[in-house]
Amino acid sequence: MSINNYIIKISKKHPNKEITKIIEYAQEKGWIVKKSNGHAWGILYCPYNDIKCRAGKHCKTSIWSTPTDSQYFAKHLKRIIDKCNYIEENKDELL
Repeated sequence: MSINNYIIKISKKHPNKEITKIIEYAQEKGWIVKKSNGHAWGILYCPYNDIKCRAGKHCKTSIWSTPTDSQYFAKHLKRIIDKCNYIEENKDELL
């Protein structure tokens, strides 16, 4: 099953408000959030699954539950979202 076939809604927000804002930003850009078990609070998945994008797999990144520096981690997540290969190559079509 492709991740594009379903939407996951997480009712519980991340405990850090800066990271919650970035998660909402990612969702506005089409990224999907999946709740995780273990050290990560969740996982962000890029919905485009382009062959050029990070070894031909979904761009994905873990959302840590308690990062050491939450401001830095929020900026890190935003960079990953903004540097998505699909968005960069197709930004004219998306506007």
